[in-house]
Amino acid sequence: MFKLAWKNIFRNKRRSLLSASAIFIAVIFICSMLSLYEAMIKDMKDNAINHQLGNINIKTKKYVENERILPLQFYIPNVNEKIEKINSIDGVINSTPVTKVPAMTFLGDESYNVIIYGVDFNTSRFFDAGILNEGKFPTTDKEVLISSKLADEMNIRIGDAFTFLTKTAIGGSNALGVVVSGIYSSNDMDMNNLNFFISNNQLSKTLRMVNGSTEILIYTNSNIATDQIKNALNDDTLEITAWSENSLIGQLLDLIVVIYGFIQVLFLLFASTIILNTTMMSIIERKREIATLVALGYDSHWIRRLFLFETALITFLASFLGSIVGAIIISILKRTGLDMLKLGGGSVSGFSMSSFVYPFLPFKNFVFIIILAVIISTLTCFFPTKRVLKIEPAKALHDET
Repeated sequence: MFKLAWKNIFRNKRRSLLSASAIFIAVIFICSMLSLYEAMIKDMKDNAINHQLGNINIKTKKYVENERILPLQFYIPNVNEKIEKINSIDGVINSTPVTKVPAMTFLGDESYNVIIYGVDFNTSRFFDAGILNEGKFPTTDKEVLISSKLADEMNIRIGDAFTFLTKTAIGGSNALGVVVSGIYSSNDMDMNNLNFFISNNQLSKTLRMVNGSTEILIYTNSNIATDQIKNALNDDTLEITAWSENSLIGQLLDLIVVIYGFIQVLFLLFASTIILNTTMMSIIERKREIATLVALGYDSHWIRRLFLFETALITFLASFLGSIVGAIIISILKRTGLDMLKLGGGSVSGFSMSSFVYPFLPFKNFVFIIILAVIISTLTCFFPTKRVLKIEPAKALHDET
């Protein structure tokens, strides 16, 4: 049957090529689109963890209760001691202090509203998806790393100095003069704003904190329960939460996955429609061939199996080649990236979306698409073949002439 099916495929090359081409294009399209959505979901999740919350986030309970008014007085004290305890837990990669405060910067007669991030430059992941345009990371407490957007806004470069003024933890205000050591561009659209980074040690002094920070980000390589962190710190004043509980992205992730699944279904239905139409037209056009086989005495079940096998073979070859071409396209896009700003990605600001995303598709998805294409085409082939087999051979031959 395999040899006969193979001969039938090449007996009418034009028909087989048209059928295979439609399936081939549909598979490339669906692979490309699914790879983009896989990349977007992973990108948003990674940015939320690396640049906002860590896998686990720590703040004081009072800070969380009053967060909308920036209650710096409820900072986390003795941060270094807590970080040492956290890092001793199995499964913790590292933890890092972060303090985020609004401030006013002054340069000459001009002032600008900015966001300051106090970070540990050795352990922070804020810079894992960005480019140091020029200069270097700060090595002294009064050096800062500024965003390229802030550098352009204030018209400053490496070695320039400016002053910032901010609220302190004791209710007053304090100012500090700093020097630009580096200019940085972040791929995360939510991070590439009017902001700059300074040593958390220096910022905590400026804010009148005692070895403190407003939060601690914990990065893990396993599913560590927040209870493990709570037991290690044994501090009832702290609010310890997993990133998914403390993030808009985390809270919406289940909904995003459902929407993603719905979009997958739409693309699969689109591809299925192409396969269905192609298969049905192919079978209906072959009424005379089927009638001839019936007239020669071939069993209807054998004829149906032959056409099912032939359809499955064409679909498998077309979807397999389509998956290979799709994989090549995806691998190219994974290296070059897709500019989401040009695709309208700026409209999702606030969702931790990167300006460039790098599509990818797990191997199992390629296998799933191939199997699904074969199943759809085979099932589609079954019904028109069954219908054609019910027609009298003489009538079918007469209709074709």
